Amino acid sequence: MHSLNLFRTRFAEKEITVEIPFETGGQKIAADDEKLAQVVQNILDNAWRYTPHGGHVRISIEQTPRTLEAICANKSEPLSGQDRSLIFERFYRIDKSRSREHGGAGIALAIVKEMVEAHGGKVGAESIDAENRIWFTLPA
Repeated sequence: MHSLNLFRTRFAEKEITVEIPFETGGQKIAADDEKLAQVVQNILDNAWRYTPHGGHVRISIEQTPRTLEAICANKSEPLSGQDRSLIFERFYRIDKSRSREHGGAGIALAIVKEMVEAHGGKVGAESIDAENRIWFTLPA
């Protein structure tokens, strides 16, 4: 939750509401805390950049005895099939013309993928019910 606290001011500046429908302090996972914090920060930064002013971000955690899945969802332009397949590649930008508007170099989600996979997990992106979701799973 420390990572989310770092972003509260940034979300507030854009009047983005953040919904967190889970209790913290649940299941433990074997992961490098610093790398996991970087994963969460990169995903939150992506949500902040691409959620419009006055938008909404939902962060959820689903736990099973074997896995932990984290999902960050926001309402934004839907991701195309090509975008979903390339979004975790280094330097890939969804819309090159938006680079100046949103900033960034297009490596944050590639770093997310590398770090999650180094911990034995998986990452993905999807557009469902008018929201984009970036998710990752880690073994418990």
